[in-house]
Parts: sequence; C-alpha cells; structure tokens
Amino acid sequence: MKLVREQLYEKFVEDSDPIHDLGIGQKPDAKDIQRVKDIFTKAKGSGWKAREKAETMCKLIKDKEKAYRRYLAAAQIDGKDGQVAQTFLEKAVQLGHEEAGSVKQTKVADDKAKREAELERRRAITMPFAEKFVKHLKRVFGLDAHISTMSPYPYESNEGLFISIPYVEGVSYSGYSPGGPEDVTNYSKKYLGSIMSRIGTTARNYHVSLYKNSGTYYVKFPFSQFVK
Repeated sequence: MKLVREQLYEKFVEDSDPIHDLGIGQKPDAKDIQRVKDIFTKAKGSGWKAREKAETMCKLIKDKEKAYRRYLAAAQIDGKDGQVAQTFLEKAVQLGHEEAGSVKQTKVADDKAKREAELERRRAITMPFAEKFVKHLKRVFGLDAHISTMSPYPYESNEGLFISIPYVEGVSYSGYSPGGPEDVTNYSKKYLGSIMSRIGTTARNYHVSLYKNSGTYYVKFPFSQFVK
C-alpha cells in the first residue's frame, strides 16, 4: 500500500504542473534540482534505492527535455557518472534527445579509453613476473612458452596474463573438466608427469596456478595477484 501511495505521489508531482516544462530548455531549474534532491533524501544513503527511485521517476517522464534536465541536475548533485545521473541520461537517450545521445557516446568512449589504460598499467606491472617465469621454463626445461593477455570475459577476475605451456612428451592431455579450466597446481607427479609436476611447483613458488583445459596446460598470472 505504501509503495502504491509513493507511486501515485510521484505521478501527481510529475503531472501537476505541465506548463512548467514548456520552453525551459536544457538547464535544470529549481524543480528539477529539488526532485533529484528528493531522490537522495528518500534513499537515505542507499545507492540502489536512489537508482530505484530514479527509475520509478523515469517511467513517468515522457518529455526528452525534462529527462535531460534531470540528468543535468543529478550531475550537479552527485556527479555525471553517478547511478542516478546515468539513469536519467539513459531515459533522455531513449526519448531521442540528441545531446544526451552525444553525451552517452562520449562517456562510452572515455570509459573504454580509461579501461584500456588501466589494463595496460596492470600488464606493465605483471609482465616482468611472467617473463621471469618464461625464462625459467626455457632455462630449466628447454620450453619456449608464450605470454598472452587473458580476456576479462565473462568475469573481471579472469583478467591477467597466461603462459601457454608447449607440448611436453609423456604428459597426459586427455580429460576435460565440464566446469572449465581445472587447477592442477597441486596434482601429484603420477597424474602430471615429472616435468609438469615441477612446473606446478614453480607456479606455487610464484603464488600462481597451473591449469589444464581442453587438452592444454597454462599458468595464470592474475592481475589481482600483482596489482594493488
């Protein structure tokens, strides 16, 4: 019942002064700022509640200019990257606001650039450890291993570098774990064979893991292990 009253109140407030929204343009006025302040007041510091209330308000907004003004108001109060601001921006985009569309495209491009810069920073910090491991494989086992960057998909926790272990004579490559890559770092010499077992020991010394997946072996150097 309380939720229904809140929804009716939201609708009344949004619809109570339709002339107010005519010809205001793209600058948020006192009403826009107050409506956004109300969201944060009612959310009482909860981010998800603020986003939920912004989404409820967006359902009642049919005018693209109003949606964009609410975005600008939220950007002033909580920053343009805040969840509330982004909720209103998305609504303005959905309603066809051209400038909102440009703002979103710019944000997507900026976020991508920041993401790539951060990944490059993490690679640069982690790479010396991976390179040292590769040199060890060459010196001790005569193996020419290759370093690649792991894809973050589907989880960011997968990010890192991985070292593909070349084919080793006498090692079992059969078997497949239905759950995906299998951590075999601590598997016995009987299962891994002498060389792969020693590689597993070296991986433990680096505080990383040896994995088996679809007939291949690799050592994973997760960024989270080396980058703080």
